Amino acid sequence: FRPDERDPGASDIVILSHSFWQARFGGDREVIGRRIELDGAGHSTRLVVGIMPEGFVPPLTSPGVTVSAWIPLSRSAGRTVATDSTWYVNQLIGRLATDASVEQAAQQIRTITSRLVQDYPGVLDGTRNETAGAMGLLDAMVEDVRTSFLALLGGVGLVMLLACANLAILLLARGERRRRELAVRSALGAGRIRLVREQLTDSVLLALMGGAGGIALARTLVVTLDLGRASSLPRTAAFALDWRVMTFALVLSFVAAVIFGLWPALRGAKRDIRNDLGTGSRAPALTRAGGRLGAVLVAGEIALATILVSGAGLLLKSIHELRAVDTGLDPTDVIAMELSPPEARYDNESARVLYDQIFERIRAIPRVRTVAAIHLLPFTLNNWSFPYLADGHPPPDGPLPSANFRIVTPDYFDVVDQPLLEGRRLTDTDLRSDQLTVGLINRTMAHELWPDESALGKTIRIFGSQPFEVIGVVGDALQFTLDLAPVAEMYVPHAAGWSLPGMVVMIEATGDLRPVMTAARQAVGMVDTDIPIVRVRRMDEVVGESMAQRRFFANVLSFFGALALALGSVGVFGVMAYTMGARRTEFGIRMALGATRRRVLGGAMGRGAIAIGVGLAAGLLGSAAASRLLQSLLFGVAPDDPGIRLAVGVILASIAAAATFVPAYGATRIDAATVMRAE
Repeated sequence: FRPDERDPGASDIVILSHSFWQARFGGDREVIGRRIELDGAGHSTRLVVGIMPEGFVPPLTSPGVTVSAWIPLSRSAGRTVATDSTWYVNQLIGRLATDASVEQAAQQIRTITSRLVQDYPGVLDGTRNETAGAMGLLDAMVEDVRTSFLALLGGVGLVMLLACANLAILLLARGERRRRELAVRSALGAGRIRLVREQLTDSVLLALMGGAGGIALARTLVVTLDLGRASSLPRTAAFALDWRVMTFALVLSFVAAVIFGLWPALRGAKRDIRNDLGTGSRAPALTRAGGRLGAVLVAGEIALATILVSGAGLLLKSIHELRAVDTGLDPTDVIAMELSPPEARYDNESARVLYDQIFERIRAIPRVRTVAAIHLLPFTLNNWSFPYLADGHPPPDGPLPSANFRIVTPDYFDVVDQPLLEGRRLTDTDLRSDQLTVGLINRTMAHELWPDESALGKTIRIFGSQPFEVIGVVGDALQFTLDLAPVAEMYVPHAAGWSLPGMVVMIEATGDLRPVMTAARQAVGMVDTDIPIVRVRRMDEVVGESMAQRRFFANVLSFFGALALALGSVGVFGVMAYTMGARRTEFGIRMALGATRRRVLGGAMGRGAIAIGVGLAAGLLGSAAASRLLQSLLFGVAPDDPGIRLAVGVILASIAAAATFVPAYGATRIDAATVMRAE
């Protein structure tokens, strides 16, 4: 777009997205320079001047939104802040001057906005100034999820450490079993470097095979689960396992194999070959250093698993608390159909008539109970907030207060079961008024304005000048996400002066909703075939999408927690099997000298209990610090929730005790006479 194309007379142009160009025009390059019809056949044509590159996603695009075309934001000459129709634009993107900082730009914007609020007190409210500012584009796109992703990255790192610890245990145990073989080879002339190189090769091959298998599994999961869309995260189009991700995974696997395989290889290559050659077939005795190493590995694995399982427990409890929140609406058996009629064809009066006709046809659909409309769908980030002046409240010295603004048709509160607390609902008579005369407010707004008296009959002036009488008070309903408390809201009828073409039709029906959705689409087409139907969804799906990010992080971290439990259990079992196997001779000798099997088993379990206790203590301390990263994802749950800590401690202690008992019990079942003959 050129600067001069912002003028209304020169703004009848359009740039198409690559996907729309391919889908509707088959990639025909001749579309450049042609005029296409937008906003209704024959009513608005625009000249195609460009095609965006494949894969381009506009910055700050909401998750799940697909942009097919761009038109210039035109502004008529001589318009002011009070009369400009582009007041709804609240995000600007610019490039900083070479010597400027983001904070300098933010300060300039706050200064400008403060002056505008003072110049237009009845048009711009105080929140415009409070929320004005500037931030880096990358921060604007990922700031809300940056901390959460760091927490997941930490979870990935802990799982990787657990896997590497298990690899080290495997290689140590394998090295112990090959002690005599390595001693023989060393005696025949094999150098230490050669022995280390051979064992490192084994560990690297294991790790690279595991890394390749992990990449294949990850690719399958990303595609089949559609993680980008399911997570409702920004920039989901970038969710892909490209060569950079695969290279990183393979390099990380290689580095981990070298680091965690080198120490067991060096330890196995520097042994005293005379002792190893003299052991014959006898099981090697466990050294004090080996015992300490086993205890450290057990404690470390339990600590890592505790951190992950604690985080998963906090998020799962948070999801449970969110699902228990009273939304103020009943989304059950409700369909939300978003319509975007051409603004060029529908003014205030014709828009009201249009929806009357649509409602009449939808009511005739079998199993439809009630139909209504609201201009902004609840449980989305869309919002209108207008300044107002209320009866009994003198004009403030500064900006006017503001409240959420919703345009509805009379039966809306019946469709979503939003309760009427006082007064009456809207009627068809209100809908056909020539001007805004009546409206409703929610309980929060009524309590804020008139805490000790009834709100009925009071007057509220939108922008400080457009009055309506409060005829009813409805219950609070959540409009954004389940973790945001209700705020002051006004509901006005879809009447002349406030009849918008674009509305969300809300349909309450019974039974299977899919046939009703299809019939509702057909009903709209029978009224006007040129009306775009943006989206048709079940209302309970909309509510679910509002907490998609939390659910995504909870599910992923829960998966990591379950994986940590499995890896930790295998690791503890492996360490204890290794250490108990090395102590079988010791156990046999002690029982030959009179020690009971129960006493020997108790001693072995006691050593394991010390390592388990140290690991749990360290893990709980670590989880207390790590859970701070999850604080932005928690709702109704404290990061140091004692119930979660206790449950995690009991679960991990039980699993670790079982993983310790099984190999210890097996080691103490040895026959003392057999051991003595072997010695």
